[in-house]
Amino acid sequence: LQSDYINIGTGIGENAFEKPYEAGKTSIEMAGKNLMFNPQLAYMSMLKRGVKDISKIRPINGFLITPGFDKQGTSHDFQILEGVTSISKTALRIQGGGLCEGFSKETAGALPGFTFYNGKIHQGAVVSVILGSELEIGYGAETGIKPIANIGLITKIRNPWIIEEINGKPATEVMLKVYKEHTKINTERLIKTPDWLTPILSGYATAIPESTGNFCWPIIQGIEKEHLRCATPVKEGITLVLGQITKESCKQATSKATQLMIKDIDSKNFGFVLFFSCAVRGMILGKDYMAEIKKIKETLGNKDIPVFGIASAGEQAFYKTGSPIGTALTITMMGISNESIFISKEAR
Repeated sequence: LQSDYINIGTGIGENAFEKPYEAGKTSIEMAGKNLMFNPQLAYMSMLKRGVKDISKIRPINGFLITPGFDKQGTSHDFQILEGVTSISKTALRIQGGGLCEGFSKETAGALPGFTFYNGKIHQGAVVSVILGSELEIGYGAETGIKPIANIGLITKIRNPWIIEEINGKPATEVMLKVYKEHTKINTERLIKTPDWLTPILSGYATAIPESTGNFCWPIIQGIEKEHLRCATPVKEGITLVLGQITKESCKQATSKATQLMIKDIDSKNFGFVLFFSCAVRGMILGKDYMAEIKKIKETLGNKDIPVFGIASAGEQAFYKTGSPIGTALTITMMGISNESIFISKEAR
């Protein structure tokens, strides 16, 4: 990425599976040091130059490239983001996606990917890319999951990836009952060969409803004899729902994420768009997965805009103005506009 209007800083944090918090923190600290842009000075400059809407002052934006899932099929993006935000606080808006080498025959999970950084090959590393700019930068995210049934409240976990009880009952018992009542999934097969892919490819996903809108964050989980094993972390006290995900809803998610990006800056005048689309969405969409770039351009009303997409294993995203979280089955979008934050809505 090169532009007279954007300063770019990059950083890398290694051993992200063993020490995710520290890796996230190291990567964003390095990116900040490499960024030839002072957000405090930019803030003062913007005030002097007459920016009236303080909410529009967003001097720092960026994206992450995380290592994806470890060999046990577990995502550590949540802790990576904690490390990132321990430094950036609320001053940085960031989304991104994870890398993938392929799929494990043992776990049916995604294998960690490789990162190329400054002439070296890394595995298990996170890269932070931050952009200092007075150009408008918009974000959007969507999953395409529609809630169809309540599962219940998580009442006991062993660790952030293992749910032991839902509504005070064994989690496996509750989940199997929900599947039997609301889906045609062969639950006996799920118990014999636990995997997280079968429910999703059958059109169903466990999810957490977003409190700020009609939106669901997926929880990728597999059923084991005594508990549910999750790929993304959970907490006690959150409500789970069963959601439906289809080829059509995945297509709609691409458009909705683009529309959120447009709404974020109140303009379609983008000069560059980067998106991360979960590889499992590709399994659902089939050939239409390759048409996501076309769908984005159609929604923007500009077939000539440069749009770049990455098939990701795990994503980092936020909904509207919320905090970034580690997620999956998601399409995340970042668009750099051709307009300065100083251009008023009326002028556009």
